Amino acid sequence: MASAAVQSIDSAFPSDYGNIVMHDAVGTLSLDPLKNMGIVVVIPCYNEVISIGSLVLRSQHYADHIVVIDDGSNDKTTEVARLAGARVIRHKVNRGKGASIKTAFSYAKAAGADVLVLLDGDGQHNPDEIPLLIEPILKGEADIVNGSRFLAKAGHNVPGYRRIGQEFLTFLTNSASRQKLTDSQNGFRAFSRKTFDCFSFLQKGMGIESEMLIEATNANLRIKEIQINVRYDVAGSTLNPLIHGFSVTVSILKTLLRQSCGLAYLLCGVALLLMGTSGLAYILLSRNLLTLDLAIGYTVSIFSLILGTLCLFALFVLRYVTEHR
Repeated sequence: MASAAVQSIDSAFPSDYGNIVMHDAVGTLSLDPLKNMGIVVVIPCYNEVISIGSLVLRSQHYADHIVVIDDGSNDKTTEVARLAGARVIRHKVNRGKGASIKTAFSYAKAAGADVLVLLDGDGQHNPDEIPLLIEPILKGEADIVNGSRFLAKAGHNVPGYRRIGQEFLTFLTNSASRQKLTDSQNGFRAFSRKTFDCFSFLQKGMGIESEMLIEATNANLRIKEIQINVRYDVAGSTLNPLIHGFSVTVSILKTLLRQSCGLAYLLCGVALLLMGTSGLAYILLSRNLLTLDLAIGYTVSIFSLILGTLCLFALFVLRYVTEHR
């Protein structure tokens, strides 16, 4: 195994981590030439010291190069990834998943990669399924391959409360992108080099998955879904499901506003009302929630109802003004 190449632009980082990258744009790095890289696997992560080593080692069987984007971790994620053989690019501070994916695309383009594969660093995705994702691209059948937990009706083990939220966010994303995807929030995806300049990466957080699908449709890219498996016996996301759903909904709203104000207000107004109502119902039916979870749940749900009402009111005003000019 070739030793991992890791660059540095911040000498203040502890020297026992070796030569580490901390940067805002891959274009500023003096990378060693990596010609004919072919398939590049990039793993965005934050504090994933437990899972990152095995992910790197298993991914090496299916890729020409493994890159770990350490989004400002404060544990030993960078050191473990480096020892496992990955090229490590480190953000100096935590900037969000969207920012990490932007870095991944910048790196893939600069390195001349043919196919970019993204998988999460928490261990939920199975690197052994990488060949399934890249095959349609290598055959010229797709520009983007989206891993789906729900393509096979009985082919998933997603907890019920997560499934409801995922269905809701996928409905919003499909409405905005005019697609018929089954899983809009999965981070296990493959991209051909044709896609590298097609995304704006305006969303820095978890809304990046929906934004990319919407922009892929606008760029007339071919999207194909492949059934994948996901583990839920690992830590996964630390975000409260209601907060995660609300943040992604707002992200979709922002993307829609750049395209069609009327459609954005209508979809997100209805969506926020549904989310607020569902959130309150979930809280009332759950008997084992902690006091903090109850407070967060009530706050997010009520705020969603208020914001949804305001969206529909804004749509009414917009239509009235348009019709009475």
